[in-house]
Amino acid sequence: MRTLTRIFLYVGLIPPAFLLVAVVTLGCSTKSAYQAEAHLKLSASIQGRPDAQLISSVTNLPISIRDKLGFIADSGKRFSAGCVVFEGVPQQRFLAATQSDRVYTVAVEHGGVGYYWDMTEFILDPDGKIVSVRRVEPDGEGVYSH
Repeated sequence: MRTLTRIFLYVGLIPPAFLLVAVVTLGCSTKSAYQAEAHLKLSASIQGRPDAQLISSVTNLPISIRDKLGFIADSGKRFSAGCVVFEGVPQQRFLAATQSDRVYTVAVEHGGVGYYWDMTEFILDPDGKIVSVRRVEPDGEGVYSH
C-alpha cells in the first residue's frame, strides 16, 4: 500500500494535501449515526418506570460493566468507525444505557468493516459482579445469553 501511495503521489494522481486529510479523518468520527435511535429505544424501554434512569456516559456505569466493555470511547468522543484502526482510538463507542435496579442495558456502536450498533443487558449481583449477559436486538428481542 505504501509503494502504491508513493507511485500515485509521484505521478500526481493524489494531491498530498488530500492524502493527509484522508488519512487523518478516514474512519474516525465524533458524530454517531445511531445516537438518536439508541436514545429513543432506551428511553422508550424505561418510560413510566420511576425506578429506571437513562445513563449518558460510560463513566457512570459500574466498573464490572466497564471492564467487560473493554477499550471503548465515551458518547460523543472520537472512535474508529471504519476498518482503518488508529493507535489509541477505540473501535467501539458507548451510546447510552439504562439502569433499573441491578439491570443495565447498554447501547454500543461498533466500527470496522461492518459498522453497526447493538444493545447488551447486564444483570449484576448485590456486590456489583456480572451474573448474566444477554445481547438484545434494538427491537427488544433477545439474541443470545452467556
